[in-house]
Amino acid sequence: MSLRPWPSLRRALLPGSGLSRRWSSTTTRFTVHGGGSKRDLLDAVLATAPAQSIRRNAGQDAVVILASRHHATWLSDQEFMANLLESFSDSEPQEVNVLAAVVDGLPPQSRQGDPRQGFSICHGKLDHVLPGLWDPRDAVTSHPVRGAEPKAALTFSRGFHLLPGTGTTTPLPLTCTVPLSNTIFQNQQPFTLLASHWRKDGPGSPFSLTRMVTKQRQDVGCFDDDTQGQFSSVSAPLVPITPPRGILAGLGNIVRQIDVDGSVTPASKELEVAVQRIYDGWDDGAKGGRPSGPIGIWALVMPSEVAGSVSLPSFGDWPSPLRLGVVDEMLLVEQQRAWLRSGESCLTGALSEGGRLYQVGNGGGGWGKKQGLLSLDPDTLFRNAGEDGLDEFIRSFRGGHDGEDASSGAATTNGGVVSRGSIIQFFVAGADETAANAAPTLETAEEYAGGRAVFGFSPRAGHVLDGSSAGEPPRPSWAIVPDLFGGVSSDCIYLSTTPRTLRGDGQGPRMQTKINVPESFLRPTGQSGEVESASWRRVISLC
Repeated sequence: MSLRPWPSLRRALLPGSGLSRRWSSTTTRFTVHGGGSKRDLLDAVLATAPAQSIRRNAGQDAVVILASRHHATWLSDQEFMANLLESFSDSEPQEVNVLAAVVDGLPPQSRQGDPRQGFSICHGKLDHVLPGLWDPRDAVTSHPVRGAEPKAALTFSRGFHLLPGTGTTTPLPLTCTVPLSNTIFQNQQPFTLLASHWRKDGPGSPFSLTRMVTKQRQDVGCFDDDTQGQFSSVSAPLVPITPPRGILAGLGNIVRQIDVDGSVTPASKELEVAVQRIYDGWDDGAKGGRPSGPIGIWALVMPSEVAGSVSLPSFGDWPSPLRLGVVDEMLLVEQQRAWLRSGESCLTGALSEGGRLYQVGNGGGGWGKKQGLLSLDPDTLFRNAGEDGLDEFIRSFRGGHDGEDASSGAATTNGGVVSRGSIIQFFVAGADETAANAAPTLETAEEYAGGRAVFGFSPRAGHVLDGSSAGEPPRPSWAIVPDLFGGVSSDCIYLSTTPRTLRGDGQGPRMQTKINVPESFLRPTGQSGEVESASWRRVISLC
């Protein structure tokens, strides 16, 4: 269907049409989600842009468009893209640089809701929003590595800060990397990341495409600068099932022995008891029954540099419903909110002190020196196809620098996984349930996201194609949320901070971790935690 002959849009953008103009050059964000045709979406943006102050002026020469996987083919439709740019742009002659990318989904209504479908848009100055957009080093290589799956990602850093932990009050500059969606079944491409340049020659004239390249990575700025950004926290539905324990022996990403109340203990022994208790609870008829597959276990590792000098969250500081001995019917909404807020605060504080979150791969059993070994997933950094991860693996296996076994006490943790003196604590993720069973008090998308920028991981991303979330009626039209920009991956997200001062000596551990706990999000702070009635109750009710 051709969209170019569209008199209503052409007339609306002519001088004297009465549409308000935004002459400031600040970065602007908005999300349009729901369902419907291309023309319905363009009409919705055009009608809403003046009232919601989401219009783009000539000084804002860069636009970032994140599309959900269901709408991947829309990004290669030049007529649609030209009309989309016009629907929220002023009418004077202008040029604009556009980065269009496909993510698995957009921020959901609530943690238990499916990621939304649609488009999330941010526009501002080129050097703020899309620095180095035309750097040829980020273009797709013409010689792909044989056997390597091509991948791409967006990195968000400008204006992001992680809330500081107990060791300092200084905010930490934060970088979030979001892997892009695999779009092979939508447009026959392994990913979609398109940099393009568009020109508009005069009032009433359409945007025309002048240049387009495919990229593998791009830095994106959601805010004008670091002083105009946001404080973010990491929200993940994790419940601690063991107290923090000191690591006594291990190598690379393998934990061999830990300190349990002064006793040298195989790393998996205490964890095996805790996991068995969870399964026993399900067998005894806990609400929801035993899950269909294995439950996910994660380990939070605090580096030895801060373990003895910073007041770390203790087991008692974390939300501990597994130890309360209450049944599902006794749980109040406010209790669940309090647990979520407490867990979010503790996890964010731990990460800000250099902690890293690893998924437990396998382990347990065995005998002798191999008894109770635990393997942690060492992947903490996004790599494009063909990038050599051998050096990182070697550094991990050497404990970071000198290759000593963790039991020798010589290894350090800057870059490694396991070292003597580090602290490890194990967590279970809330069992997965569909949002159809969630409580009716779940917050709206605007309240949940808090506006601004939200990124996260959800296995549900990319699976809902009708524009609605589970538990919601299908949306026949498009809805616009101003000041909200973000995307959700069905793979993971990566977070990192730069080394910073802990004790005024200019030294400190660098946090670099992969977040793949289902329904985890990096979002603005100061928002109330949403109710976790669906997933948390299945774990909470086991005791």
